[in-house]
Amino acid sequence: MFKKFLVLLMVVLISVSILSIGSFGAFNGYAMRFNSQEYIEKFNLTNTEIELKDGYVTVTSTAHDPNIEYTFSETDVLDADKYKFAVMKYRTTYQQEGMIGEFYFASDVSGYNHPATHAIFNLNSSGEWQRVVVDFSTFEAWTGNIKSLRIDYIEANNLPAGAAMDIEYIAFFETREEAEAFNDNFDDNPPTYDQSVLFAFVALLGFAAVVFKRKLAY
Repeated sequence: MFKKFLVLLMVVLISVSILSIGSFGAFNGYAMRFNSQEYIEKFNLTNTEIELKDGYVTVTSTAHDPNIEYTFSETDVLDADKYKFAVMKYRTTYQQEGMIGEFYFASDVSGYNHPATHAIFNLNSSGEWQRVVVDFSTFEAWTGNIKSLRIDYIEANNLPAGAAMDIEYIAFFETREEAEAFNDNFDDNPPTYDQSVLFAFVALLGFAAVVFKRKLAY
């Protein structure tokens, strides 16, 4: 009887473990993460100063029309046929009427060509971290491999020096649903999980220890 109980208990524990592992988020996309000096040095800066902070960068305008530009390589490929949606995590307190953010891209079939390779998005100036989703699926030129991406992080009329924004990442996904659901969980981040699953797992381990201790006492 005791052996049957142990077998049943092991089945339950293994099942809970599988459920727990299954709840871990996995990153399935392409990520531009502004979290290392080596990475940010790959960007070409125009009218911009950039400073690495704790897991993000602060970009600050030094004149009108500031932007940062990233050039991809044969070993660093952004597949436009696969990844159609981007989500950028940012925060800013700068506010000016009509200001927006912009992406310009060059691909296998087109260089920078407004408006064919120009995506715009609205900005929130609350000073809290925001995620904005940008849809590239409607651009005919968004195909093949992306050659370069220019990020006009704050675009406004006569933008002065000193307009700043923090950027943590730009991540690309296959669907809008994936982009909207993304919650900062890259593969090297602590996994997200259901707290109730973890609690049940710990409780079962404790129960098994008590039962085993009682059996040894007989």
